[in-house]
Amino acid sequence: MRRFHWASGALALMSLAAGLQALGCFPLDYTERDHGVTPGSGSAGGEAPREPRCVPGLQEGPDASCGIFVSVEAGPRGDGSKERPFNTLAAAIDAAAGREPDQRRIYACVGTFMEKVVLSADGIEVYGSLACDQEWRLAEEDRRTTLGAGPDEIPLTIVGGGGSTRLEGLEVVARPAARPGGSSIAVVAEKVKLELVRCTLQAGDAKHGESSDNYEMDAQPGRVGGDGAPACSALSGAGGISDPLECDEDVTVGGIGGQGAPATAGQGNPGSPEGATNTGGIGQRAAAFCSVGGPGGRGQDGAPGEGGVGLGQITRSGYKGVDGANGARGRPGEGGGGGGASRGRFEAARCPAMGPTSGAGGGAGGTGGCGGLGGRGGQAGGSSIALISLASELRFQEVTLVAGKGGNGGAGQHGQIGGAGAEGGKGGDAPDGLQDGCAGGMGGHGGAGGDGGGGTGGHSLAIAFKGMPVPPSEGQGFTAELGEPGAGGPGFQGRDGATGNRAIALGFDE
Repeated sequence: MRRFHWASGALALMSLAAGLQALGCFPLDYTERDHGVTPGSGSAGGEAPREPRCVPGLQEGPDASCGIFVSVEAGPRGDGSKERPFNTLAAAIDAAAGREPDQRRIYACVGTFMEKVVLSADGIEVYGSLACDQEWRLAEEDRRTTLGAGPDEIPLTIVGGGGSTRLEGLEVVARPAARPGGSSIAVVAEKVKLELVRCTLQAGDAKHGESSDNYEMDAQPGRVGGDGAPACSALSGAGGISDPLECDEDVTVGGIGGQGAPATAGQGNPGSPEGATNTGGIGQRAAAFCSVGGPGGRGQDGAPGEGGVGLGQITRSGYKGVDGANGARGRPGEGGGGGGASRGRFEAARCPAMGPTSGAGGGAGGTGGCGGLGGRGGQAGGSSIALISLASELRFQEVTLVAGKGGNGGAGQHGQIGGAGAEGGKGGDAPDGLQDGCAGGMGGHGGAGGDGGGGTGGHSLAIAFKGMPVPPSEGQGFTAELGEPGAGGPGFQGRDGATGNRAIALGFDE
């Protein structure tokens, strides 16, 4: 009776299995090899099933004819065969790209490949974490094929023409950034259908944005005005002249001094840029002495730069954050007004009868100082991004995405202090009984440069994407581990940069 019930049960189980097989639930020739690669051996999204003989399993490796083989421990003269594998992934990818689309398989041994890889051929399948010393079978879970590159480099960039690429059993690790404002990005995928199976993409910590040192010196000071000609001289009482001072696109110049004549005395010219106080001095009148030129006013301070705002940009080259805006340059100080002149005759006093009879010239105004340079905005902090997707279709199975910390934005720099204005020239000398010419006015102090704004903080992102389609959500084949975002760099008067984002997936503008 027991034998009858056992046989009946076995027959029932066989009937059930046949029924399930007919419905497509599993093949009757299901083996342990299939079980070892369940995530990678089935079809996805309507694609044709992969050849079982070419899919590595726990008990068997792929046939030698299935594709290209690569091991970091191989010699330099490999040909990509099982017996003589290539020793770089780049060489294996180049060889696979030359094959027919259904023959572009790459099998990679356990080990660490330190190289920057660009994969640009559609239809390539990479199977990693294989035990080469065990007939290229799947290795234990703690033995991985790892791809890395140097600091500030993206280890893996995948560029497609709309076709598909499949990576299985790989660990791609981007090193922490090294340069100021640098990002750490593990993988960039552009216009490709990318399927990741049992992969880990890990980005390191990003670097803080650079903060510039404050200016050590003030802006260029002004130039002293020229002296007026002495009375009773062959120079005919000429007023002093000021050499213009060019400050980038701005110019500051002191006013010319008034000209002295025997019976009249000229007024000094106003300084430039003209203001409310830098008028020319009055020449000597019948009962009044000449007057000095008016002082130049201070130049206008430059406007401060705003703090960085916005997500930044992602491209095939990586991530670029938003720097703080530079402060504007200060305006130069106004040139001083020219001094008034004196006469060559005044009451009973006059120049000697046989010589020149001109009065003393007024001194020229001093130029203003140049405006200070604007402070540089703080550099944006770098971002830590496991995967950048540019118009790519992503599929995940048992994938882990790891992002480190975003970099802090750099601080805005103080604007440069404006240059000091210069003294006006002296009025010309006169003999006893006659008046000396009057001095030119002092040039104004240059305005200070505006302070720079703070740079934006960097992001910590599992996926940064631009364009359609939108990537899957966490739990749809992947898990994510995130660091902290970078803080915005400090600006002045509240013009700080924006703090970075911490997100599973963050979309960027086209």
